[in-house]
Amino acid sequence: HLQWRRLPELLTKIDTLVSELKDSTRGGGVRAVDSRSNAMCTCFPGSGAHYIRHCDNPNSNGRVLTCIYYLNTEWAPGDGGE
Repeated sequence: HLQWRRLPELLTKIDTLVSELKDSTRGGGVRAVDSRSNAMCTCFPGSGAHYIRHCDNPNSNGRVLTCIYYLNTEWAPGDGGE
């Protein structure tokens, strides 16, 4: 899929966001964000398949931010996942 080729570009943008948040935490505004963990990717077959509601950080390991990027070209706001 062509959309997967854009993943490195997305990760660069997330790294920029992390860097900016890291800078902003020095002023005490945002909870400490100082690095990015490995990206996790999944593909659902369609027909209503989706993530079930869950906690991304049950072990309180320091992760404070989750980013979701939809690669399906036909997705539109209102389809869910906003």
